[in-house]
Amino acid sequence: MRKWCMVLLLLLFLTLPAPVHAKPPAAFESMEVDLWPEYDQPSMLVIYRITLDPATTLPADVTLHIPVGVGDPSAVASREASGQLLNLAYTRAIQGDWSAVSFKTTSYQIQFEYYDPGLVKSGSTRNFTYTWPADYMVKALTLQVQQPVGASQMTLSPDLGNPITATSGLAYYNSTVGSVPAGTQFKLSIQYEKNTDALSQPTQPVQPSETLGPNTAGRTQSPSLVMLGLIGLAVILFIIAIYFVFRFNKVEITFSENKRHKPHKSAPDEPQEGIFCHQCGKRAAPGDMFCRACGTHLRKE
Repeated sequence: MRKWCMVLLLLLFLTLPAPVHAKPPAAFESMEVDLWPEYDQPSMLVIYRITLDPATTLPADVTLHIPVGVGDPSAVASREASGQLLNLAYTRAIQGDWSAVSFKTTSYQIQFEYYDPGLVKSGSTRNFTYTWPADYMVKALTLQVQQPVGASQMTLSPDLGNPITATSGLAYYNSTVGSVPAGTQFKLSIQYEKNTDALSQPTQPVQPSETLGPNTAGRTQSPSLVMLGLIGLAVILFIIAIYFVFRFNKVEITFSENKRHKPHKSAPDEPQEGIFCHQCGKRAAPGDMFCRACGTHLRKE
């Protein structure tokens, strides 16, 4: 019996589906690299927009290398079928001059961003060199470089042609590099002149719509004023309570005194007015003890 049970368990184990392990993509179908110097920080904003090879099995493990001085990336996300970006969990491991950022994606579309502090400023001259470490084969690599506000004499190597001014007023250099094999690094050098440290898209500080004052709508009073108000209310309630207690006690005392000292209408031994003789029926006068007509002793009730 035990032998047959072991055989059945072995057959059941063999029929179970093997666990699916995420595999790295063989290649990137396309990758757009955007380089925006001094955009909203005084550094180089690097943006990857990656599309995985259609042959990639999802979920897929992806590892991208960025300069170690970058620290953590500012965004690691996958673009869902609805177009919404979904943040992805990642790990970062330092490997010499590079950091390996690893994550798992369930989508073919990836957006990856970081700020590179390698933008060098020397007077009015700015220099930066971007390096694609060739983690994967890229079938179609495109580049876009944004010219900062106030910049001039921008030169790129390799040359990306003439800039195109967008509706935002900023100029962009665009170029299609084409296929880049895995293990073959690609570099782009950028240089331009800029006399100010103004950013192309500065972060706007939050300002109040009006000057704050004691009469501003929705503004709470200071704790000291609130405390004084509560103390004043407590004093008023205490005085009202004392008044009603004193008045109630005075009425009760007066009522008790009147009840205690109320005089009797007549003495117990005095005959009551309107008494008639039970013998002859003659009406007795006040204070009579005997009937004035027949002399019968009057009954006192």
